[in-house]
Amino acid sequence: MTDPGGSVGLRTLWRDESLRAVFVIAGIAAVCVNAVPVALPTIGAAFDLTETQIGLVMSVFSVAVIATHPVVGILADFAGRRGVVIASLCLFGLAGVAVLAVSSFPALLLLRAVQGVAFAGTLPLTATLTGDLYTGTAGSAAQGVRSGLVGLAAAVTPVVAGGLALIAWQYPFALYALTFPTAVLVYWSFPEPVARREREAGGGRWLAELRAYWGGLRTAATPRLAVLLAGGFVLFFLKGGFMTFLPVFVVSGLGSTVTVAGTVLAAYGGGRVVVSPLSGAAVARLGRRPTLLLGVALAVLGIGALPFAATPWALLGATLSYAAGEGLLNPVLNDAVAASSVDAQRAGVMSGLNVLKDGALVVAPVLLGAVIVAAGFTVAFLAAAALGTAYGLVVVFRYR
Repeated sequence: MTDPGGSVGLRTLWRDESLRAVFVIAGIAAVCVNAVPVALPTIGAAFDLTETQIGLVMSVFSVAVIATHPVVGILADFAGRRGVVIASLCLFGLAGVAVLAVSSFPALLLLRAVQGVAFAGTLPLTATLTGDLYTGTAGSAAQGVRSGLVGLAAAVTPVVAGGLALIAWQYPFALYALTFPTAVLVYWSFPEPVARREREAGGGRWLAELRAYWGGLRTAATPRLAVLLAGGFVLFFLKGGFMTFLPVFVVSGLGSTVTVAGTVLAAYGGGRVVVSPLSGAAVARLGRRPTLLLGVALAVLGIGALPFAATPWALLGATLSYAAGEGLLNPVLNDAVAASSVDAQRAGVMSGLNVLKDGALVVAPVLLGAVIVAAGFTVAFLAAAALGTAYGLVVVFRYR
C-alpha cells in the first residue's frame, strides 16, 4: 500500500480502513496520556504529596517509555506490528483501569511504570505503522493527519478529564478503558502491514537473524538519516522548553494571568491541529527539504520572538508561528525517517527517533530551567532559538 510519492488527498487517506485504525490507535492513546496531568493536583491532595513526589507520577511514566522504545521496535520488526499493538493496547488499558482500585502511592507509581512500558507500543508505534502504509507526499499527509488528531486529543481531553477529576482523582484513568474496543478494532480491521519472515527453529538461527538485523540497522545509519534523527531531538527540545516555560513566562515574566497563559496554550494546540494535516500539501508544492527548512524557520521565529512579545497579540503571533513550525516539522520528519528504512527494520529505526524525541522532552526543562535561573527567560528562549537555527544550517549543508 506504500505510495512512493504520489499526491493523495486527505479524503482518500481517510477511506483507507487500515490507516483509519492507525488514527484511532493514535487518538485513543493520546486521550489516555493527556488525561493524567489534569489529575495531578487531586492526586497530590489525596496522598498528601510534595511537588517532587507529584512529579514522579509523570517522570516514572516517561522513563519507562524511553527505556521500552527499542524493545518495542525490535519486537515489531521481528514478531509483526499487529500483535505488538494489540498486546500493548490491552496492557495499557489494564494498567490504566487498575488505578481505579489503587489505595497507595507506590502502587500508583508501579502502574504508571507499566503504563509507560505499554504506551511505547501504541501512539509512538503509529508513526511506524503510517510509514508502512504510505511514504512520500502521501506519507507526509498521513503523518500530518495523525499528528493533528493527536493534537486535537491533547486539546479536548483535559476538559473531560478535569470534570472526572472533580468526582474522584482516579476517575480520569477510566478513559483508559477506551483501549479495549480499540484493540478489537485493530484485530478485525488492521491486517499485518509487513510480511513476517519465515523462521527456522533453534537458538542459533535466531541469533544469526538478530545479528543480521543489527547489521541492517548499522547500514541504515547514513548521514542523511542522522540529520533527520537530530531534527527529532531538536524539535522536541524546543517543544519541551516551550510547553514547560511558556505558561511560567506569561505569568511571571510578563505579569499576565493564568487565563492568558491557558489561552495561548490553546492557540498552540489549535495551530498544530490546523497545520499538521497540511504538511503533505507543503511537501507536494515545495519538496521535503524546503518544507523542513520552512518548519525550522517558523519554529525558531516563534520561540525567539517570545521574550520580546510586549502585548497579548504579539505573544499570540509568536505562539502561532512556533505551532506552525512544529506542525510542519513533526509529520515530515516522521515520514522522512520511515521512508529511509526498509520494512523489516522500520520499527527499530523509528524507535531510535522516539527515544531522541522523548529524551529531549526530559532534558529540555532541566537545561533551560537552569538557564532561566542563571540568566532569565530572554536568554533561555534565545538559546533554544539558536539551537533551532544551528539545525536549520545542518539541513542546508548536510541534507540532500
